[in-house]
Amino acid sequence: MILNAEQLAYTLDNLDAPAPARDYRNHLLALSDSKVWPDYVPDAWRTYRQALRDLPAAEGFPDVAFPTPPS
Repeated sequence: MILNAEQLAYTLDNLDAPAPARDYRNHLLALSDSKVWPDYVPDAWRTYRQALRDLPAAEGFPDVAFPTPPS
């Protein structure tokens, strides 16, 4: 299928818009892996990681505020 310029622009503008936000969320989750242990997850980190996991379901995703990691 060959697209004209308008169709191509529309297609490019509507490619999985949440992908960069989801990638960033996945990166934050991976970084937080070093803060937890297999048999123990501190409550603050458990809450933070759950908030990251819940982001894609949040209203307005990908334009949502990301949670702040615990200190």
